[in-house]
Amino acid sequence: MEQLLFFELISPCKGICTTDKGGYCLGCFRSRDERFNWQTFNDSQKQEVLRLCQQRGARRRYAIFQAQRQQQQLNTQALNQAFDFDIDGAMAIDVSMNVEPNVKVGEDISADADKGIITEASSESHSANSNPSAIK
Repeated sequence: MEQLLFFELISPCKGICTTDKGGYCLGCFRSRDERFNWQTFNDSQKQEVLRLCQQRGARRRYAIFQAQRQQQQLNTQALNQAFDFDIDGAMAIDVSMNVEPNVKVGEDISADADKGIITEASSESHSANSNPSAIK
């Protein structure tokens, strides 16, 4: 038995009126036939179209969410690979130049980013910061 409606069901059109490759409107998520025949549908058909539009919109939002999450994971993986740390916490050094730096863990270093070399290593500033009387 069909439920009586007190108000006419209005069109879900959002005024975007652009379709995706599947033929569904990007604004209201109706198919071509649903858009063109909206005025000829009875109320139960319109309610069914509105229900389908809600489902399509939810699926589209979920697909966008999944794509954004996947892109964020790819960005995180790329960033993690860029900062490849070994077990001791020191950054991995490119050994293709066969040059071993003369730096110990805990020393402060200065580097020339343009040339990719360590220019200065000093343990003095590190030992000065480890003085408990200097900490307030």
